[in-house]
Amino acid sequence: MTKKTIKNSNVVTHQKQLRGVLSAGMLLVPFLVISGCNEPTTQASATDSVDDFQSLGTFDQSKLKLSDDPIQIGLPTEIAAFKAGVNSDLAQLACADCHSADYPTTQPVMPRAKWHATIAKMHDKFGAPWDEIFGTTDAAGLPVPAPQATIDANLKKIEDYLVANYGKEI
Repeated sequence: MTKKTIKNSNVVTHQKQLRGVLSAGMLLVPFLVISGCNEPTTQASATDSVDDFQSLGTFDQSKLKLSDDPIQIGLPTEIAAFKAGVNSDLAQLACADCHSADYPTTQPVMPRAKWHATIAKMHDKFGAPWDEIFGTTDAAGLPVPAPQATIDANLKKIEDYLVANYGKEI
């Protein structure tokens, strides 16, 4: 890629933001096209290095062409399901909003302590909203968070289900 600096008035630097996106591995578009500058269009592909993007320098954000048309993304229909069993409905309720029902099948056969730690990780590290998931709604239709005792009882049932269907008792 030819390295050049794009110059124009009303300049905005996006180098730091782009570096964060690239370093987090979250570049979601196949390429970035910067056009409408006083110089020829510069195109950066998703495979270019951060240094290549830094070489773009700064550009006039008002010249960045964006589409008002929404991007349509088709996701495959979920075909995985939790094994049928006592409390599989709770596992579906608590787990399927964040990951596929295939998740337990991709784990090694784990003892109760490991499943307990995995469930805790889903809340502590990944932010599973147990209070919302197991909560109710009031007369006005507003969410009412579940009390901790309800959360604990439901998570124990899910743990029992995971051990019985995807784990082992030690």
